[in-house]
Amino acid sequence: MLQIILVLSVCFVLIDAAWVEPRLLEIRRFDYSSNQTPEAFVGKKIVFASDFHYGFGFFDYDRLIETIEAEKPDILLLGGDYTDKDPSFSEEILKKVAAIPVPLGIYGVYGNHDNIRKYRGEIKEIMARVGIRDVNNNSFWVESEGQRIKIGGVGDLATDYQKIGNTILDVKTDDLVMLLSHNPDYFQDYPNAKIDLTFSGHNHGGQLGLGFWYPYIPSKYGHKFLSGRIDENNQTLFVSKGIGTTNIPMRFMAKPDILVITLTK
Repeated sequence: MLQIILVLSVCFVLIDAAWVEPRLLEIRRFDYSSNQTPEAFVGKKIVFASDFHYGFGFFDYDRLIETIEAEKPDILLLGGDYTDKDPSFSEEILKKVAAIPVPLGIYGVYGNHDNIRKYRGEIKEIMARVGIRDVNNNSFWVESEGQRIKIGGVGDLATDYQKIGNTILDVKTDDLVMLLSHNPDYFQDYPNAKIDLTFSGHNHGGQLGLGFWYPYIPSKYGHKFLSGRIDENNQTLFVSKGIGTTNIPMRFMAKPDILVITLTK
């Protein structure tokens, strides 16, 4: 009897990990309250999506686009790792993303897979062509009703260099500053920098585990930056579990997600 239970349990886990959970999509909602939020940005909605890995696995990306569009984001942030296949897959997914109406713009960085597979040049050209603003070691002031916030980004921690100065050199203490960093470990590298919110992915929420234990997390800080919201040193980090999968097309106790953050005063 015990053997039957064990076999059935293993079958259930495999079916869930291979066919059920990779197709699910969580919408995780947060409020971010700060005195630095300009009045014109109060109530503005930010959607963050990361680790698409388009072309690998079984996720329904058309449903992802519909879900993001239904949220009516004012700002859309992309955390990199757009595909594990050739750059044509990056173009396909980024065209779909760019077609979403986003009043204050879409901003993205590159992930480690984009760099390792040497797709970065092609992705940079695709972003420019479809209208996604490249904030990899770059930044933009974003304006609404005569007020503004800063959105910047840095290169992937393991496969690129990080030039945070492009984001922070021209900001003041009362500005609201956001940073895209594919790898959340970089959050520990700038405790005194004028960064209010950081958005990261990379860890896939562990991708395969038991909720309290995961055999592999690509972070030197273990579970600390697995997913969700982390507040530290007057700064906030939001970590997405990502959309797709890598290495093996499975997820268990790490459902795909997008993060929706509403700015408040």
